[in-house]
Amino acid sequence: MSDNYQTLAFDSIEPEDAASVAEQSIRWLIANSYISEELSDCVYGSKDGLGHKPGGRWREIVDEQEDQRLWNVWASRTGKPPPQASERLADFLRLQINGVEASSKRSAHCSGENCEASVSGVCPACGVSSVPTSDLNELAEYWWNEGASRLQCPECSVSSSLQDWDWQPHWAFSEAALTFWNWPPISASAVTQLSEALNNIRIRQIVGRL
Repeated sequence: MSDNYQTLAFDSIEPEDAASVAEQSIRWLIANSYISEELSDCVYGSKDGLGHKPGGRWREIVDEQEDQRLWNVWASRTGKPPPQASERLADFLRLQINGVEASSKRSAHCSGENCEASVSGVCPACGVSSVPTSDLNELAEYWWNEGASRLQCPECSVSSSLQDWDWQPHWAFSEAALTFWNWPPISASAVTQLSEALNNIRIRQIVGRL
């Protein structure tokens, strides 16, 4: 069985602020008991494999309706009934990989096996969604190597920073991020609350699978 992840990418910060933002985001989750303070072997992405297990109030930041919708889609495809909500939501607690990790390095986040180079993005200048003429993989590599990648909108012709475009749910470009491994869907309200706790930092949400 494959593992899924949800990344909250903080893409409106400067590189020198990345470590502070990553630490503040983890502290906010711990202070609200959404995750535990102790580190354990429960994530894939970090170099040492250490992350934070779910805390006692983890249910308060997940979207039960979205979880139900996803299971209904699964049921329609497989012909099997979805598990009961009481069992389904807490099922990830039994997994070894179910933690949260923070990253404070420049990263191009994508949706894993579902990621595509040719996807539409919303231009920050005109708000129109379009497919760029440039290869997104090449732009992402250049940006990751600390280049100032900019992309011209085919609709309004304005050139904007790659990270200012909205590529959800496939791509996000950030200096810091949180990744939730195998959690139920994180709610939009939780993302908004976290953004407000971090002085209204812009957060992009990417859902992927290994």
